[in-house]
Amino acid sequence: SLHEWIQRKRLRSLDRILDVAVQFAWGLHYAHEQGLVHRDVKPANVMVAGDGLVKVTDFGLARARAAGAAGGGGGPTLAGAGQTLMVAGGVAGTPAYMAPEQSAGRELTRRTDLWGWGLSVLEMFLGDRTWEFGIAAGEVLREYRERGHVLGLPAMPDAVAELLAHCFQDDPAARPRSLRDAADVLRAAYEAAGAGVYPRPEPRAGRDTADSLSNRAVSLLDLGRLGEADPLWRKALARQPQHLEATYNQSLHLWGRGEMSDDEMLNRVTESRRAHASLPRGAHLAGKILLALGEAGRAVRALEESGPAGASAELDRDLGLALCGQGATGGDAQWTRARDCLERAMASGQVEPSEVAGFALCLARSGEEEKARAFYARARERRRDLPPAMDDAVLQHVPGHETLRAIKGLVSPATVLAVTSDGRFVLGGDAQAARTWDARTGASVRTLPSGEMRLRSMAVTPDGRGLLRAGEGTTPQMSELETGRPLRAFQPHPGFLSALSITADGRFVVSGGSDRTVRLWDIATGRCVRALEGHQEAVTAVAASADGTRAVSASLDGTVRAWDLATGQALAVFEGHEGHVLAVALSGPQGFVLSGGEDRTIRLWDLPNGRHVRTFTGHTQAVAALALSKDGRLAYSGGQDRTLRVWDVAGGRLHAVFRREAAVLAVAAGGDGVAWAASGTSIVALRVPDRPRLPAFAVCKPVTAVEVESRDAAFQGRVEAARLSLQKGDLVGALELARTARNIPGYERSDDALKLWDEISAALPRKGLRGAWEAAVLEGHTDPVLAVSLSPDGGRALSGGMDATLRLWDVAGRQLLSVLSGHGETVSAVAFAPDGRSVVSGSWDHTARLWDIASSRTVRSFAGHAEQVSCVAVSPDGTTLLTGSWDSTLRLWQLTTGRPLGVLEGHSANVAAAAFGPDGKFVLSAGWDSAVRAWDVETGECASVLEGHENSVGALAVSANGRQLASGGVDTTVRVWDLRAGRALRTLAGHTAEVTSLCFSPDGRYVASASRDKTVRLWDLSTGKCERTLPHTAGVMAVALGPTGTRLLTAGADRALRLWHLDWEPEARALPRWDEKARP
Repeated sequence: SLHEWIQRKRLRSLDRILDVAVQFAWGLHYAHEQGLVHRDVKPANVMVAGDGLVKVTDFGLARARAAGAAGGGGGPTLAGAGQTLMVAGGVAGTPAYMAPEQSAGRELTRRTDLWGWGLSVLEMFLGDRTWEFGIAAGEVLREYRERGHVLGLPAMPDAVAELLAHCFQDDPAARPRSLRDAADVLRAAYEAAGAGVYPRPEPRAGRDTADSLSNRAVSLLDLGRLGEADPLWRKALARQPQHLEATYNQSLHLWGRGEMSDDEMLNRVTESRRAHASLPRGAHLAGKILLALGEAGRAVRALEESGPAGASAELDRDLGLALCGQGATGGDAQWTRARDCLERAMASGQVEPSEVAGFALCLARSGEEEKARAFYARARERRRDLPPAMDDAVLQHVPGHETLRAIKGLVSPATVLAVTSDGRFVLGGDAQAARTWDARTGASVRTLPSGEMRLRSMAVTPDGRGLLRAGEGTTPQMSELETGRPLRAFQPHPGFLSALSITADGRFVVSGGSDRTVRLWDIATGRCVRALEGHQEAVTAVAASADGTRAVSASLDGTVRAWDLATGQALAVFEGHEGHVLAVALSGPQGFVLSGGEDRTIRLWDLPNGRHVRTFTGHTQAVAALALSKDGRLAYSGGQDRTLRVWDVAGGRLHAVFRREAAVLAVAAGGDGVAWAASGTSIVALRVPDRPRLPAFAVCKPVTAVEVESRDAAFQGRVEAARLSLQKGDLVGALELARTARNIPGYERSDDALKLWDEISAALPRKGLRGAWEAAVLEGHTDPVLAVSLSPDGGRALSGGMDATLRLWDVAGRQLLSVLSGHGETVSAVAFAPDGRSVVSGSWDHTARLWDIASSRTVRSFAGHAEQVSCVAVSPDGTTLLTGSWDSTLRLWQLTTGRPLGVLEGHSANVAAAAFGPDGKFVLSAGWDSAVRAWDVETGECASVLEGHENSVGALAVSANGRQLASGGVDTTVRVWDLRAGRALRTLAGHTAEVTSLCFSPDGRYVASASRDKTVRLWDLSTGKCERTLPHTAGVMAVALGPTGTRLLTAGADRALRLWHLDWEPEARALPRWDEKARP
């Protein structure tokens, strides 16, 4: 860094100082032209190469870091001075280089950076930093000019001194207009000093690379410009699909915003890591994600794969924390190893609270409790943002150690939970009893058997004296909490109550139950005051506002309803959840509503206007419970996926994730940042961190514009050379040139590289799969997608789904072209005609249709099946339509006239799949009778039956040469058949749920299989091995391959179409020359 060059006295000549200062100014000017203000300009953020080339780093990446703690005794010495920290007003920067407006927390402009740049130039002439705060810049400059230059260093030219005085004006408007202007002054000073013409040309802005786009997105996030970051990551990933840092950063950002589930984030990062298997950073980033998800053991394994301990401070920190998160599974050796990692991390100088807390924990768990507390006390003297108590620091900052208290040993899983308003007692219940514990000690206080009642819900009165229980078998019961003495039984009512919420004044309770009714009860009398009707199915959850004027309810009917308790009127009906709504929370009479359910989402609603505000995604299974923190700022959600999640409601962000051993079925808010959760046979109190606990974004190593230009020129040259070789017919030479072009950093998956590579690989035999990645997501269907097809030229895609529509897409443009409407029910099958101008579809409305693409209109409808049409196919010559149905038959139709040609009968159950052979003379079908049948089109007779599947067969595909058939179904296997011999060649096992769709690669060497297990698998038929598994977020119902085998289209229960790029490795061997003797 420039800081190190100054300290080591490597800048002893005027020309060298001015050279560095000019490049420094140019770098900052470029950042300003991109709309960025650096905010932390100082010598430590400037890198100087051995040849004098300068790189400005850390654009807008300043984090709230301050000095750590003094070492000695139990640990390392922690750095303290001159580091970036957060100052008043939320402005990041280093006090020694801050402009006055930055120190005061006022608005920053590009001229703010001129102050730090000027101080950095002054420091080069002084040979050291002689001031403490940046606001002293003018005085330091005056003293220097009065005293004269420093011994051993060059004198500062007057023009440079005047420039710096100009930079140190308190009014930003009085400073130089730009750093380019400042650089011009320095270049003139360079030449005036007799050093000759300044030798370096001002660099042009280099071509945007995936690295630079990803870095810029991170910078924009740090500057608070959230809306501008994601488009840059999308652009980076379009330029280089599965780029490591862009994939990680975008996934982490969307996950933190509640817009991506755990599974999708992990799948994306895992696939990116696989695509860059030779880069250790992929494993490191995957480890970070796993640690954030609470998977400490898996995180340790990934981090160990990323490199040896000590490879970097960042790796040491992450590995040390992951080892801490594993707890005592590895014994003393594990704590020693974690301690060593964290000690090395802290020695780097950038000390994080998690490192201090983790190191102290390691000391304590190694039997050095006194040394741990002494270390922590010293650390806190230098870092006041650490909690006063070491134990609280561990709870807040060390993954896997958030449990403040654990109540274990329940006979059966707790399903209901409550905490008294003063936080003294926690109550948990299962079907048989309600139990009370001391919240501070975890000691059992009382067990109240449920008797004849099967407990479903309970609530504590605001004064902490009464306990109300409700469930199956008897009416609600009010008891005295301290003694368990029964106080009163409530009025009988139909069904049973499954939800209770007491108003803040303790006068009323709102209930919901199996009879689809919300009731308001008078607690003093136990009588029902009002019944609120409207739900169509059982009520699962209720919440009353603090003032007792409003209530909200959730139901199995998929809705949330808001009620005026005074009048009994419904104020709003909130619709949007898919499936049962299981949990609800209410912030106040004029505030917001939260709901969660089977669709794994949490939805935020504005109560006054009945508007949907935001959907939080993250849980991978049903959301079972919701609660709000005492101040209403945070929401706690418990899920079947064994997690408790904390959400910043107003900020719309994930705050923390806690992973438990079993499903979290109930949650409650305690005081002082504590969340209670019922998980399996345990009830735990978890310390919610004061600040969001999410991983840091990843920054790519900066590359100069000169390097970018050089790489781009080299790439273009090799591509041009490869195309010349291709034109000459030298496929092997073209392949090797294309390979060297793809090996240039940043170009491996550029559009030009992939287009060239795919063109070459299409002309050569394929050796294997290099990689596969998701290239685009096409969204538009409102219900699950059941069928997809690609046009003969691969340029368009067709999809059909349970929303009763067909949709036509432009594959290259990634956009919807048209929506074809006409079917009355689910579209279950689609196919392109061979001419690509028309398409066919089958539907659960018992018909098939022929559509004209140009007009988006139905040309003809084919009616004759008695039940749902499940499959369609068009003969290779485009004259005949084949349909299959749940009525156990197949039908042949003349496509141009709609005339029936015949009925194929033989299946004993639903026909689920059908296809023409490549010559159109035979068709194949599969059904729920476990059989695959081959039919002669001319005679209509069944030619053969292929048996072997153990259950329903719902998918089949025929190879392009007609020699092989693939079939799959409920038994989770894919079977490959020799059609000529009528025998099975291979059974491909690996899926864990029904195989729903199949397709062959054009060369017949590979099969792609889709499954309800949320994956698509690519199988090498020569070995029977699965080459690649493509993860999805929901069950996959359809798959199709394009004519070149490089585009794979998938779709399913998540309503989206996903376009994947398959990157094949060709065999580098010349094809045989044409022999004229072979000409007919």
